[in-house]
Amino acid sequence: MKKSFRIVPLTLALVTACASGSAFSAERNRSFEAGATLVGDQTLATLGYSHEIGNNIVAGGGFSFGTEAVEFEEPNDQDAWGLYANIGYKFQIAEFDIIPKVGINYLNADVEFEDSSMADFNLDNVYPSVGGTVNWRMIGLTVDYGKLSETYNDQDIEEDVVRVTASVNF
Repeated sequence: MKKSFRIVPLTLALVTACASGSAFSAERNRSFEAGATLVGDQTLATLGYSHEIGNNIVAGGGFSFGTEAVEFEEPNDQDAWGLYANIGYKFQIAEFDIIPKVGINYLNADVEFEDSSMADFNLDNVYPSVGGTVNWRMIGLTVDYGKLSETYNDQDIEEDVVRVTASVNF
């Protein structure tokens, strides 16, 4: 549990710094994003924001939330949420902006099993991601990929995490 007390404030500080950096941006290239984060077969709703902070450097971040993050065979109740921050470089080709990105992600899920003999589980994971954005005029599409891993009762949990968001650019 101590790990989350260090990671969550660090991630929040990074997202806040990225969001407040737009006030100093000369070009004001921004976008609001909405979509889904797919953790294995589970889906979390995702909202985000990104902007150009200068010299074609684009920074962004956001959060995800939902009621399912990890699939277990046993009946359970879950609350899940996550944060992400990324940075990339914008290439302009004709009317398109191509932005390859790297990022850091945090996912937390509290799992309470209906069977009282099963110990409750807390997924608390930080993982890197790679992805990209393609913008065309006022619309864009972002896809990021990462892989989280955790251990529960000597069982390794590894899930592919794909975040897909559509954006409105202004």
